[in-house]
Amino acid sequence: MARKARRLHWVIGVLTFLMGGSEIVRAASSQSEHFPVPAPTSAPIGINLKAIGFRPVGCQVNTLVAADAPAVIARKAASALCQCILEAGISCPGAVCNPVPISPLAVTCIGGLQGESFNLTQTAGSDGLEVGTGFGNIANLNCTNNNNYPDIRADLAARVLLQVRSNAIAGQVNVRIFHNQGGQNPRIASFNVGAADSSQTIANGIRDAINALAFSPDVIAVTHPPSDASVPLTHFPATYFGQYFVEITNAQAAGVTDVEVVVQSGQGFTLEPTENVNDIPTLSEWAMIILTIFLLGSGYWLLRRQRRSALA
Repeated sequence: MARKARRLHWVIGVLTFLMGGSEIVRAASSQSEHFPVPAPTSAPIGINLKAIGFRPVGCQVNTLVAADAPAVIARKAASALCQCILEAGISCPGAVCNPVPISPLAVTCIGGLQGESFNLTQTAGSDGLEVGTGFGNIANLNCTNNNNYPDIRADLAARVLLQVRSNAIAGQVNVRIFHNQGGQNPRIASFNVGAADSSQTIANGIRDAINALAFSPDVIAVTHPPSDASVPLTHFPATYFGQYFVEITNAQAAGVTDVEVVVQSGQGFTLEPTENVNDIPTLSEWAMIILTIFLLGSGYWLLRRQRRSALA
């Protein structure tokens, strides 16, 4: 019995070590979306959130009315996202998703896989909404204009994904990059989209325009094929519509603070700050080594035991 107890304690100790050696994913402390211009029509926009420790939340803002002011759009977007968070089964005690217009919207959500929490806020009169926490749990904040709203600014994660869809409408697209490097701010990457341009042509044109901007260190943009729109880069692959898209790979490292996309009326786009992380627990290298030794040792012990039983 004593030997069995010692073996049990040893196994428990190994498992405890492995659990402690698992890598904890941390993401941006906060991200925000801003809506700088009035709504041109009453069509919806999409806003989607992935907080570490919580399921992804997808949401449509269906209450926009033509000529809604930026602050009204931000409040409607925050209210819709708040309601979608609750409908996803995430616990936000005391949440009020539709406060009176002169009051702030402030919601705290709890109960993540490892005790995480996050906040959703929108200040009365502000053109933006923010999600964040002091523990760095915001992985993705995705916004798609549904071929309607022409101008969205994001503040920011380590990387930024963006995609423009022409919808057979020609015209100039501007990517406005705000930064802390000094000099002209923002610096603007422009690309003239042709009505018949493929998604790859558009993505490559935007990529090249961003890479041509004078930054030091450089802001680096790359093109991704449709198959790359998957976890962990994005938790919302459907918002990329099976088309090519662009990634700014070093946004925060290069001192980028905000990225704003401005398109022609009727063109579609998606803008998504991303930390490129997943919250499925992973093992550290030492934990993997210990686990391998443990499994090999257990197998050897079982073989010896079977041989002794056969000889008895």
